[in-house]
Amino acid sequence: MVPDEFFSRRGQAFFRWRGAVQGGLWATVGILALTGAVWRLNGVLSWFPLFGVDGPALPMLGVLSFAGGVTGAGRRGLACVLAALGLLALSPLVFCLLAGTALALLTRSGGRGLCLPFAVLPACVPADSVLSVPLLALSILQTGHAASEQKGPVAVVPAFVGIFLLGRLLAETGTVPFVQQALMLACGGWVVWRGCMQALRAEQPWRVVSGLTGAWYGGAGMVLVLALACALDGADAFGATLRLDVGAPVIGLIGLLWLSASMQEHEAEGAGREWSRWALWGTMLPVSAIPPLGGFAVLWSLLVASDYSVQGASPAMALGMVLFVGFQIMTAVLCAAGLLRAGALMRGKSWLNGGLPACLCANVACLLSVVPGLWLAAADTLIVGDSAPGLSVWGAFTVRPAAGESALVPVLLLLALAVAAGLAALVARFLGGSLVYAPARLGAAWREGAPVYSSAADATAQGGTEVSLPFAQAGAMVCGFEGGLTVWRPPGLPALPVRFAVLLRYGRRWLFRGVAWSEGHGMVLLVLLLGAGLLLGLFFGP
Repeated sequence: MVPDEFFSRRGQAFFRWRGAVQGGLWATVGILALTGAVWRLNGVLSWFPLFGVDGPALPMLGVLSFAGGVTGAGRRGLACVLAALGLLALSPLVFCLLAGTALALLTRSGGRGLCLPFAVLPACVPADSVLSVPLLALSILQTGHAASEQKGPVAVVPAFVGIFLLGRLLAETGTVPFVQQALMLACGGWVVWRGCMQALRAEQPWRVVSGLTGAWYGGAGMVLVLALACALDGADAFGATLRLDVGAPVIGLIGLLWLSASMQEHEAEGAGREWSRWALWGTMLPVSAIPPLGGFAVLWSLLVASDYSVQGASPAMALGMVLFVGFQIMTAVLCAAGLLRAGALMRGKSWLNGGLPACLCANVACLLSVVPGLWLAAADTLIVGDSAPGLSVWGAFTVRPAAGESALVPVLLLLALAVAAGLAALVARFLGGSLVYAPARLGAAWREGAPVYSSAADATAQGGTEVSLPFAQAGAMVCGFEGGLTVWRPPGLPALPVRFAVLLRYGRRWLFRGVAWSEGHGMVLLVLLLGAGLLLGLFFGP
C-alpha cells in the first residue's frame, strides 16, 4: 500500500509548479503562433477540420498568449483558452460557441453582463445583411463595456474578440455607406470616451487600468473601420497603424493590468524594489506616447495615415478626418493623464512573485518598440491590405506605413534623446548643478528643525563632499511641487567669464590638434571615407 503522504507531497509539488507549467505552455503557443505568422502559414487541420490558421488568427494568438500566461488558472484562464480556440475556428458557428462561452465566463452582475455573450451574434449573420452593421456597432459597445469592467489581464479578451470579429466581417463587407461608417465610428468613440472618464475618475488601480484598456479598444476599433470600411487613400496606412497598436502597447498594457490586480500593500525591499520599479515603469513606457516607444509610433503612424487620407478626399471627408485626428489627440492626452494616475496609485507597492510576469511583458514591449519592423513583418496578415515590404536589417528598425515615403526610426530618436541628455548634464555640470537627485543628509535628533550646517573641514574629514541642491529638485521647488525655501543659485557673474574662457581655450587647443592630425594623415582619411561610402552604398543604397 502506498502511504497517503506520498500523494499529498506529489499534490503540493504539482500545485507549486502549476503556474510555471501553464506559463510554459502559453509561451510555446505564442512562439509557435508568431513563427507561423512569420512563415505565412495558412490552411485547415486535416485531422480536425473545425480549426485552421488564416488571416489575423496567428498574430492575435501570439499576443493573447501573454495574457493567458500571466492570468493563471480558474475561470479567467479558461476564458483565455476558449478565446484562443475561437480565434482558430473556421466555422462561424464554432467561433460563436467558443467566444460566447469565453465572454459568458467574464460576465458580471447586471442585465448588461447577461447580454455580453450575444456580442458574437454578427458572426452568424451574412455580411451583406441589413442587420450586419447595426449588430457590429452593438458588439463594439458590449465588448468595450466588458473590457472596461474586467480585473487583470483578462480584460484584453473581450477586446480581442471584438477586433477579430470586426476585422473578419468588414473584410467580407468591404466599403459601407457613410451612415453606417458614422454609426460604427460613433460607437467606438463612445467606448473611448467612457474608458477615459473611468481612468480619470476611478479610485482603484485596476479600474483605472481597465478604463485605459477600454479606451485602447475603442480607438483600435475606429482605426479598423477607417482601414476596411472607408474608401480612403490612406487605408493601408491605417492598417499599419492597427498592426502597431496591437503590438508593443498591448503587451505593456497586459503587464500593467497584471500589476493592478496583483498589488500588495507592503513595500518591496532590497533588490526586489528595483525589480518592482522596473515592472511598473517598464510597462507604462510602451503604453505612453513618449518618443520613441510604442505609443508614440502608433500616434505618428495615425497622423501620417490621416495626412494621406486628406490629400485626395472631398472637403466633407477631409473635415471629418481633421475632427477624427483631433479626437485621437485628445484621447492620447486623457490616456496619458489616466496612466499617470495609475502610476501614482501603484507607486511604492510590491507585487506577487516580485513582479516578474510584468517585467517579462515590459522587456518584450520595449524590444518591439525599438525594432517595430519585426512585429510589422509578423503581423502582416492581421488586416487585409497591401503587404508590408520585405524585412531587412534596416527595415527591422523602421516604421514605414504602406503606400508612403514617410519613415520613423525609433533607434535614431533614442540616440538623439541620449545626446540631448548628455548635453544637458554637461551644461548642468558646467554651471555647478546636478541632474541626479541626491538625498539630504540626516542630522542628529537634537538638531531636527534647526538649519543644517556642515563645514568643509568636517566634510573632508568624513570623506564626503558638501551637499548641494540638485538641479531637478531646485526646479521643482521653484515651480512649487516640493516644499523648501532654499533655491539653486547659479555661479556668480564674475565666475562665468572665467569658465567660458577656460572652455574656449580647451576647445581651441583640441581643434588645432585635430587639424594637425588631419593634415598629417590625409591619405588615410581619404581611404577610410571611400570605404565607408562603399559600405553604405552596398547596404543602404537603392
